[in-house]
Amino acid sequence: MKRKLPKPNQKTLKQLKVKYEPIIREIVKRRDGYKCAVAGVNHKCWGVLVADHWKGRGHTNTFFDIRNLTCICRNANNLKRFDSFLANAVSKVVQNREGAGILEELNFLSRQPAMKLTEDALIVLVEKYNQTYTEEKNVSKKEE
Repeated sequence: MKRKLPKPNQKTLKQLKVKYEPIIREIVKRRDGYKCAVAGVNHKCWGVLVADHWKGRGHTNTFFDIRNLTCICRNANNLKRFDSFLANAVSKVVQNREGAGILEELNFLSRQPAMKLTEDALIVLVEKYNQTYTEEKNVSKKEE
Protein backbone atom coordinates (compact mmCIF):
# COMPACT_ATOMS: atom_id res chain seq x y z
CA MET A 1 0.00 0.00 0.00
CA LYS A 2 1.39 3.35 -1.01
CA ARG A 3 1.63 5.96 1.68
CA LYS A 4 0.09 9.31 0.80
CA LEU A 5 2.56 12.13 0.88
CA PRO A 6 1.41 15.58 1.97
CA LYS A 7 1.26 18.32 -0.61
CA PRO A 8 4.41 20.47 -0.57
CA ASN A 9 2.74 23.32 1.35
CA GLN A 10 0.65 21.04 3.58
CA LYS A 11 2.08 20.04 6.97
CA THR A 12 1.80 16.53 8.39
CA LEU A 13 -0.07 15.91 11.65
CA LYS A 14 3.26 15.45 13.42
CA GLN A 15 4.52 18.83 12.14
CA LEU A 16 1.29 20.50 13.24
CA LYS A 17 1.55 18.97 16.72
CA VAL A 18 5.16 20.11 17.09
CA LYS A 19 4.26 23.66 16.05
CA TYR A 20 0.92 24.15 17.84
CA GLU A 21 1.08 21.98 20.96
CA PRO A 22 3.32 24.46 22.86
CA ILE A 23 0.94 27.30 21.97
CA ILE A 24 -2.12 25.37 23.16
CA ARG A 25 -0.23 24.26 26.31
CA GLU A 26 0.49 27.88 27.25
CA ILE A 27 -3.18 28.83 26.74
CA VAL A 28 -4.24 25.95 29.02
CA LYS A 29 -1.77 27.01 31.72
CA ARG A 30 -3.02 30.59 31.51
CA ARG A 31 -6.65 29.47 31.70
CA ASP A 32 -5.94 27.31 34.76
CA GLY A 33 -3.97 30.00 36.58
CA TYR A 34 -0.52 28.41 36.20
CA LYS A 35 -1.16 25.87 38.96
CA CYS A 36 -1.78 22.15 39.26
CA ALA A 37 -5.53 21.56 39.12
CA VAL A 38 -5.24 18.51 41.39
CA ALA A 39 -2.70 19.88 43.88
CA GLY A 40 -2.70 17.85 47.08
CA VAL A 41 -4.73 14.91 45.72
CA ASN A 42 -2.67 11.77 46.49
CA HIS A 43 0.61 13.39 45.43
CA LYS A 44 3.11 16.14 46.06
CA CYS A 45 3.28 18.69 43.29
CA TRP A 46 6.67 18.94 41.61
CA GLY A 47 8.05 19.27 38.15
CA VAL A 48 6.98 21.54 35.38
CA LEU A 49 3.33 22.15 34.62
CA VAL A 50 1.92 20.21 31.69
CA ALA A 51 -1.30 20.30 29.73
CA ASP A 52 -2.73 16.86 30.52
CA HIS A 53 -5.01 15.21 27.97
CA TRP A 54 -8.01 13.69 29.75
CA LYS A 55 -8.69 11.60 26.66
CA GLY A 56 -5.25 10.39 25.60
CA ARG A 57 -2.88 12.08 23.21
CA GLY A 58 -3.45 9.40 20.55
CA HIS A 59 -6.90 10.71 19.69
CA THR A 60 -6.58 13.23 16.86
CA ASN A 61 -10.11 14.60 17.25
CA THR A 62 -9.53 15.66 20.86
CA PHE A 63 -5.79 16.37 20.78
CA PHE A 64 -6.18 20.15 20.33
CA ASP A 65 -9.59 20.40 22.04
CA ILE A 66 -8.90 22.71 24.97
CA ARG A 67 -11.83 21.18 26.91
CA ASN A 68 -9.81 17.95 26.99
CA LEU A 69 -6.76 19.64 28.51
CA THR A 70 -6.02 20.46 32.16
CA CYS A 71 -2.96 22.05 33.73
CA ILE A 72 -1.37 19.62 36.19
CA CYS A 73 2.17 19.09 37.49
CA ARG A 74 4.46 16.51 35.89
CA ASN A 75 4.26 14.31 39.00
CA ALA A 76 0.43 14.12 38.84
CA ASN A 77 0.62 13.46 35.10
CA ASN A 78 2.95 10.50 35.67
CA LEU A 79 1.04 9.12 38.66
CA LYS A 80 -2.52 9.33 37.32
CA ARG A 81 -1.92 6.27 35.11
CA PHE A 82 -1.43 4.16 38.24
CA ASP A 83 -3.68 5.97 40.72
CA SER A 84 -7.38 5.79 39.87
CA PHE A 85 -8.21 8.28 42.64
CA LEU A 86 -5.93 10.86 41.01
CA ALA A 87 -7.28 10.05 37.53
CA ASN A 88 -10.83 10.53 38.85
CA ALA A 89 -9.79 13.87 40.37
CA VAL A 90 -8.65 15.04 36.92
CA SER A 91 -11.97 13.84 35.46
CA LYS A 92 -13.87 15.85 38.09
CA VAL A 93 -11.84 18.96 37.30
CA VAL A 94 -12.72 18.62 33.61
CA GLN A 95 -16.39 18.02 34.38
CA ASN A 96 -16.63 20.90 36.86
CA ARG A 97 -14.91 23.28 34.46
CA GLU A 98 -16.73 22.25 31.26
CA GLY A 99 -20.10 21.08 32.58
CA ALA A 100 -22.16 17.92 32.68
CA GLY A 101 -21.82 15.62 29.71
CA ILE A 102 -18.34 16.77 28.65
CA LEU A 103 -16.66 13.44 29.44
CA GLU A 104 -19.19 11.58 27.32
CA GLU A 105 -18.78 14.12 24.51
CA LEU A 106 -14.98 13.80 24.54
CA ASN A 107 -15.29 9.99 24.57
CA PHE A 108 -17.67 10.18 21.60
CA LEU A 109 -15.39 12.55 19.65
CA SER A 110 -12.34 10.38 20.31
CA ARG A 111 -14.07 7.36 18.73
CA GLN A 112 -15.00 9.15 15.51
CA PRO A 113 -12.89 8.77 12.37
CA ALA A 114 -9.93 11.14 12.58
CA MET A 115 -10.76 14.51 11.12
CA LYS A 116 -8.35 16.17 8.73
CA LEU A 117 -6.43 18.90 10.53
CA THR A 118 -5.12 21.82 8.55
CA GLU A 119 -2.84 24.59 9.67
CA ASP A 120 -5.50 27.15 8.75
CA ALA A 121 -8.01 25.43 11.05
CA LEU A 122 -5.47 25.37 13.90
CA ILE A 123 -4.67 29.06 13.44
CA VAL A 124 -8.39 29.86 13.78
CA LEU A 125 -8.64 27.59 16.83
CA VAL A 126 -5.63 29.19 18.55
CA GLU A 127 -6.98 32.68 17.87
CA LYS A 128 -10.37 31.67 19.30
CA TYR A 129 -8.79 30.15 22.43
CA ASN A 130 -6.54 33.19 22.92
CA GLN A 131 -9.47 35.57 22.57
CA THR A 132 -11.72 33.53 24.87
CA TYR A 133 -9.21 33.14 27.67
CA THR A 134 -7.90 36.70 27.41
CA GLU A 135 -11.48 38.02 27.66
CA GLU A 136 -12.23 35.74 30.65
CA LYS A 137 -9.12 37.02 32.44
CA ASN A 138 -10.16 40.64 31.77
CA VAL A 139 -13.70 39.96 33.04
CA SER A 140 -12.28 38.34 36.21
CA LYS A 141 -10.09 41.38 36.88
CA LYS A 142 -13.04 43.76 36.45
CA GLU A 143 -15.13 41.75 38.94
CA GLU A 144 -12.40 41.96 41.62
